Amino acid sequence: MDIRFEEPERPLYDFRRLIKERREQRRRTFVEAVHTALGPLEEHGFVFHYPQDRLVDFPLISICVGFEVLNFELVVEQLAVIISRLAPFPIEYHFLYLIPLLDGAIYSPRVWRISADSVAKLVAGESKDDPSVILPVEEPENLTKVLPNIRHVVLPELDLFSQFYIVYAALNSIRNTAQAVSRS
Repeated sequence: MDIRFEEPERPLYDFRRLIKERREQRRRTFVEAVHTALGPLEEHGFVFHYPQDRLVDFPLISICVGFEVLNFELVVEQLAVIISRLAPFPIEYHFLYLIPLLDGAIYSPRVWRISADSVAKLVAGESKDDPSVILPVEEPENLTKVLPNIRHVVLPELDLFSQFYIVYAALNSIRNTAQAVSRS
């Protein structure tokens, strides 16, 4: 439909082909924009796994970028630099997913997510002390469609660690409920 409004004189014979061309152009524009935003960091030693397309979980659009962790002690600073480069991103998106990698592999089902609004606030200096700005979340369901070259390595120790926190959260909830009831 956009084609009809943007180029009303253009004959529309093959809708499928036109739609496919339009989607491919949008995909290329998106991928080029991510490369343009993060490319200068590669000159300083950063290594990225670039997305092949946007992650669309209708109606939300996300950018997914894998990055090699350069130094575990400085990973927060590395995240901040990447986020700052994507702040003026020219294409609309809702979330930015940053996937920490080691030798091209993800070792945890958790990735970092930050909203586009939080990116803007963080870069403007408005959210410096807010720990909920960037959150560890489960990886998006279709991550492998936009980042197909990332390998998943499952470590049983991490599963045990995750299970511990699930049990811990449940026990903490029960304790808090018991305390609230006993005060009443």
